[in-house]
Amino acid sequence: MSLQLQPGERIALYTDGLFEAAETQEDRQKLEHDVVEMLQITSSLPLDESVERVMQVFDTKGDWHRDDATIILLEWQGEYAVTGLD
Repeated sequence: MSLQLQPGERIALYTDGLFEAAETQEDRQKLEHDVVEMLQITSSLPLDESVERVMQVFDTKGDWHRDDATIILLEWQGEYAVTGLD
């Protein structure tokens, strides 16, 4: 599988535990919907703010004690972009 992102586009990677933290199948579907919706709503925010808001949705609707919950949000900034190096 390959994926080509354009500058500014993002990809979200997450474990199934993000949604299995909900108790029922209906709650899992609602949590998944709400997380995806928040990813869309926050797509123009900096990565750290976007992830924080997504995890706030998870924290209010999921039980992190049930399973692991990992989300990685990546943004392609362009062919030669390097950030975080001082």
